[in-house]
Amino acid sequence: KKDPRGVGNAGFDEAKNQDIYDRAVRAYSKITPTFNLPDKACVLDLGCGIGKMSPAFIDAGCDYTGIDVSNTALKIARKENPEGTFKKGNIADLPVDGPFDLIIERTVFIHLIEDDYWHSVLGEVARVLAPGGIFMMQDFLPKTVEERGRKVSHVTHRLYSEYEAAFDKLGLVFDAELGADALKVLPNMS
Repeated sequence: KKDPRGVGNAGFDEAKNQDIYDRAVRAYSKITPTFNLPDKACVLDLGCGIGKMSPAFIDAGCDYTGIDVSNTALKIARKENPEGTFKKGNIADLPVDGPFDLIIERTVFIHLIEDDYWHSVLGEVARVLAPGGIFMMQDFLPKTVEERGRKVSHVTHRLYSEYEAAFDKLGLVFDAELGADALKVLPNMS
């Protein structure tokens, strides 16, 4: 079944989730060319699910690879997007070597609850990211503890400063953000 709630927000109906993905693909299609990536850029999607975001990169001529832990999701992704490469794997121990010109994650890191696991995933990003490559995250990064909101067992919102420190430790530059209007540019749950 292609119901986007399998990788979207289970609290929304299928139409709402589909709208979010459609808007996100359009936004990524507009944003990606501004990165000045090389021709046939190698793109890695961490937690690709059923491949909803892959057309934004495949249609732009990128060499797209999606990683997910779900065999069911990957089967759908491969059927719907045969031009992409989809691999089963743990993002803390990536089944690819890169280098990737662009690595994306879209609301995956909020589910990396354990700090050691989160650091392992960031280490893998640093390992496979091409020199001068871009790691684009779409997650809520609060600036203060008060902005984190209520805690739930399957979600964590690490502070912006925690990401800055972790990136610095890995030799990555944390130098850009879309700002308060990010949900309008890259829709998530709005």
